[in-house]
Amino acid sequence: QALAVPMGSPWLAAPIAVSAATMLMQATRTVHPPAGGTALISVLGSEKLYELGFGLLAPTASGASVLVAVALLNNLDKDRSYPTHWW
Repeated sequence: QALAVPMGSPWLAAPIAVSAATMLMQATRTVHPPAGGTALISVLGSEKLYELGFGLLAPTASGASVLVAVALLNNLDKDRSYPTHWW
């Protein structure tokens, strides 16, 4: 709702948030469809979610960090070559 409040309408803020997240993911070549859902939830969430402010960033970032750590540990084997590029 942080985007919905200044824009005045969640029906306009929701597609803009998901579109911005999708464009950023495509620009960095790190497309992950559930991330669009995270942007949507942050815009359409309840007042409790809105009151968290950047507090929503902590569980999202910690979850993403765990996923990256597991992926890095999984790729310690010399025979694996994933990812083939970062950018």
